[in-house]
Amino acid sequence: MDKAIIEKLEEHQILQFLGSIEIDLPRCIVDVGGNLEAEISSPYVAKGWRSLIVDPQERCVESLRKKFSAHPNASVVQCACSNEPGELKLFIGLDGPGSEVSTLNSTSDPWMDRVRSAQFEMVTVKTLTALLEEQDFPSEIGILKIDTESWDYNVLLGLDLRKFRPKIIVTEEYYWDVQATIGKHTYLDDNDFVNVGFIGYNSIWMDRACGVRHSLSMLRDWLVAVDRYPSAVQGRGELTRLSPYLKAKSLHSSPVRFDNVLVQAEGLDAMICEQSTRLAVTVANFLHEPVGRLGAQGAPIAVSYHWLHMSGKAAVWDGIRTYLDREIGVNQMVKLDIVVRAPDRPGSYLLVVDLLEENVSWFGPRGGISASQAVVVVEAPSIPLAGAGTSFQAGRDAAPSGNRRTM
Repeated sequence: MDKAIIEKLEEHQILQFLGSIEIDLPRCIVDVGGNLEAEISSPYVAKGWRSLIVDPQERCVESLRKKFSAHPNASVVQCACSNEPGELKLFIGLDGPGSEVSTLNSTSDPWMDRVRSAQFEMVTVKTLTALLEEQDFPSEIGILKIDTESWDYNVLLGLDLRKFRPKIIVTEEYYWDVQATIGKHTYLDDNDFVNVGFIGYNSIWMDRACGVRHSLSMLRDWLVAVDRYPSAVQGRGELTRLSPYLKAKSLHSSPVRFDNVLVQAEGLDAMICEQSTRLAVTVANFLHEPVGRLGAQGAPIAVSYHWLHMSGKAAVWDGIRTYLDREIGVNQMVKLDIVVRAPDRPGSYLLVVDLLEENVSWFGPRGGISASQAVVVVEAPSIPLAGAGTSFQAGRDAAPSGNRRTM
């Protein structure tokens, strides 16, 4: 499915981000929602970390036990996690057994109605606290990763953070349920976890005892921009400063890497062939130095995009450029509208929004965190498409890229 391809890109970026944080972590990882491959926890299993991978689907558990059979440090448990023990219906995703989108969520919303089937199976549900106690798991946890298709808040409510304390929590966001999103963020905030940003549809939190500043500013502003978060919800403090914990290699390798520059774009579900639309983009800079309008070689810095086929092959590599008109300071972000033009043929595509230094390189291959999302491109319909944006002719603020290709 399209979502699975996006998740692979996000998982790679999450691992890259986690690898850039220079903190001595307890060598323990808990992965709730391992699916078939447990991509986030696998590198840590290989490093010998004590690992607990949890999934309610039999096919996923069989796959994971086979994958980690040579690693006695890894335990795979078949069950679901929630705030209360018992049995619940696990709805199978439309991608079938071993589904990437199976969920305990029975409510109706545009995403669930699209990916969830009516087929379900009854599964055992435990609180995460009880499961960790059964496994005699260490109380200090390096990384807790949760990906349960809109059920993450319930999983967290079932964890006694006084008994089991992660240093880092990676949790999938589900913006269709605004109240659960607010509840989860408030819960983590109240329990002294700091939101240090997000990658795709995942937010990353760190124990405040690690020394990071408290802030929800970056997440709140982005959610307001995509109409997924009430503007009345207030964060506190400045943007989180991660600089004391980032490895020096991210600043001094050659060519210069951009591990800590993050691009996030609003949701865009569908477009019409050759349609142009504006897309709201946020660029955040967590480097030790500003990102200027010009790069180190004097070339202008722009926001642009690629259109990829779902196979990963480029359909359109060089999108329309929208050049930065201001400097992005350290631990600051800017919001801007870019112009996106759809491919000329219908189909399912991956839209990747990224920064580039003109005629030099894109930021993504140099470590930058780009924004990726699946977009369906269709022939002109008889009725407007929800989320397709407003068509217009590109203005002067957006320069076409011509035929040259920046690698």
